[in-house]
Amino acid sequence: MVSVARRIGLAAALVVGAGACTGKRPSEDAPATKRTEPLESAESPEASERIAAPRPRTPIRYECRAEALEGPETGYTFELGGTATDAPITSLAGTPERPSAGDVVSIARVNMVLGPPGHYEYRLVDNSRLELSVDGGPYKVVGVRTESTLAQEKVDFSAFSRAELRGIRGLLLPSPIESAAPSHLESGEVVLTFVRGLGGLAAFDNPEPPPISLPAGLRYLRLEAGPSDVVAALRTLGEEELRYLVLELRGGASDTPFDARELAGFARLEYLQVRALSGMLTHPEALGSLTGLRSLDLFDQGSLTSIEFVRGLHQLRRLDVRGTGITSLEPLAGHPSLEVVLADHSPVVTLPSVPPPSLRRLSLTGTSVADETAAAFAQRARGARVDRHFAQVLADVTSCATRVRVRTGGLCHRRPEHERTLFEITEPAAIRESLELFTVSDEGSGFWCMCCGNPTVEFYRGEELVAEVGFHHGKSLRWSGWSGDVLVADEVIGDLCRWMESHGAEAACEGRDRGAASTTE
Repeated sequence: MVSVARRIGLAAALVVGAGACTGKRPSEDAPATKRTEPLESAESPEASERIAAPRPRTPIRYECRAEALEGPETGYTFELGGTATDAPITSLAGTPERPSAGDVVSIARVNMVLGPPGHYEYRLVDNSRLELSVDGGPYKVVGVRTESTLAQEKVDFSAFSRAELRGIRGLLLPSPIESAAPSHLESGEVVLTFVRGLGGLAAFDNPEPPPISLPAGLRYLRLEAGPSDVVAALRTLGEEELRYLVLELRGGASDTPFDARELAGFARLEYLQVRALSGMLTHPEALGSLTGLRSLDLFDQGSLTSIEFVRGLHQLRRLDVRGTGITSLEPLAGHPSLEVVLADHSPVVTLPSVPPPSLRRLSLTGTSVADETAAAFAQRARGARVDRHFAQVLADVTSCATRVRVRTGGLCHRRPEHERTLFEITEPAAIRESLELFTVSDEGSGFWCMCCGNPTVEFYRGEELVAEVGFHHGKSLRWSGWSGDVLVADEVIGDLCRWMESHGAEAACEGRDRGAASTTE
């Protein structure tokens, strides 16, 4: 199996032209399967019928599922520069739908420790200082970032008063922390994000950067560096303090893998995320010693084939094993605390024999689990949402729409002031008909196109935006509810393009004949 991130990496090599995605459907270049039994003649009725018959597609239910929409009121609202924004929140407790003080919020690339519920108004000053007003109060500095994470820059902390330093809740730094961070920081209440550029910090000017040194008492840490730098940095920390750890392992095939045994002493960790483009994680069984974990994210660790170690993580509430090599979820049988399990794009075939009693969601899109197996598990796991097919997950949300808007632009690097509405639909029957045009295929999906897409289809329930679906080159769709991009089903792609063209969005399918979406298995 090619990992999700590996497919993302392949996409970069397949990009041609300005922002284009190219490639073929995975099935087109798949090697022929070796057979030992005799082949039937292609002229026989049996063979002709089998060749012509398409694979049956699971019927899609178009029923609004309110539980598939955003969760309950959290008590937090966010603005950036006077505009409402959906700020991603990472829950240390593994319950992102129930955020609380001490969790981590991300605004303008700066990750910060979250305070009590309220209305948070942020503003970015000089592209480096994040200031915050809570519930209309005075603005205070809460975040600091350098303008670039690719150059060796220093933050001038002498410009801050001691009171301001004590109020900082997030730092994004590419420079060595020992030469940049003053002692007056409340290190236990700051998310430190340390980014070391690919190939070393400011590799062109400084091929041998100094080692990473971290302040004492640090509880929140994000490291984006090579495995050897990460190991050296972790060994400078006090194991009893760290609660939140994100490791973005950078490097190429020549880098040494990251040994999970380096984390064995951090017994108070509540949140752990390990990401690496090349899946460089060894001895994952050592994670079983982190008994305080509430949330564990091992996305795209293709070498991970077993989660037996999870049996001993009794406080774990959220597990992300998307894009791994796991085939069985049986080690999760009867787990006392698990609420959310994400296993998309993994070769899973076996589900837990006993559903975890607290399970609320199991996501299995892009897996090998049989429909009958998933349905039987859902029957036993009363109250849990079991997602098996990309198309149904989207339909559960878009079926709630009372208005459909198609606009120019994609889902990233947006410039709303330059976007324009191509057309809107408000008539219920027309909306219902349009939903079937967004039928997608499970086969060949889960890649990542290297552009932002154009146009974008927005689905509203009243004034609430419930889904934004980006259209890519007349071939594929992107939506935040999926792990990766998915291919539009062959039987509807022509109708979808004609629907777009009939409403004046002729450019939507311009790339359809020049190539498919981006990557191959």
